[in-house]
Amino acid sequence: MKRILSLMAAGVLFPLFADGEPPCPALDTVTIKECGQLPFADAARIGPQCAIARRLVPFAAYLREKSKPCSSLVADFIRRYTTLTDTATCSIDTANVQWIGVPQAPVSLVMYISMSCPYCKQVYAQLYDSCDSRIDIRKLLRVGIKHLTVTRFDRMLAATAFLGKQPAFLRTFAPISERISDQVARRIADSIGIDFDSLKMLVESPEVTKHVADSRAEALRNGVTLTPTLFLNNRRYRSYSNARWVIDAARYEVRKKSLESRK
Repeated sequence: MKRILSLMAAGVLFPLFADGEPPCPALDTVTIKECGQLPFADAARIGPQCAIARRLVPFAAYLREKSKPCSSLVADFIRRYTTLTDTATCSIDTANVQWIGVPQAPVSLVMYISMSCPYCKQVYAQLYDSCDSRIDIRKLLRVGIKHLTVTRFDRMLAATAFLGKQPAFLRTFAPISERISDQVARRIADSIGIDFDSLKMLVESPEVTKHVADSRAEALRNGVTLTPTLFLNNRRYRSYSNARWVIDAARYEVRKKSLESRK
């Protein structure tokens, strides 16, 4: 495994399959526009001159390990390629977003979530833990949430931001499999030093109600219909949303800026 990883890091992907064709050879034929319209197999070999292809090499290797039809793997690959190269941006108001990560981080990740979405909490927890445990990621990426749905518990989550406790509240909520209830929320609030009765009053306040309604309206304007939906520096992220690949995309975002500054 170490040998495979070292070869991948050097950009030597395809000779690994010398005893036969690589799984899903159609991945190799995807055209990489930024590399002179070369197919991916050739673009991945030309080194620093094709930064996007080199960034896609480990993702292609990851896909090849998955038990999915080749057509699905190609679709996943193209979705990631277009996500990393997309330049379209959306308007996102971050005035009341409570971030994890350092304020000066070069990449801002906004997640539109719903409190009824278990995967939203799982993704947030992965990113929270990555930022919490590694200073390099904390300096790279700041993460905040906005709301697609406007239930009472979405408003409760918004209210915790007004109290400066939203990241801790959501991270503590993440592993709980119980149905959301006041009893569960009170237990979490108590554990992180929030007075639950005060929190309940804030949930019904005009400020919180407006904040969540505005967030939903913004989400719909930006084409958000499912949760979680992620935006990196206001560009919609459509690839794998686990922490590994979100952070990889954030690193490429910084790499792109570095390459653009040299032109």
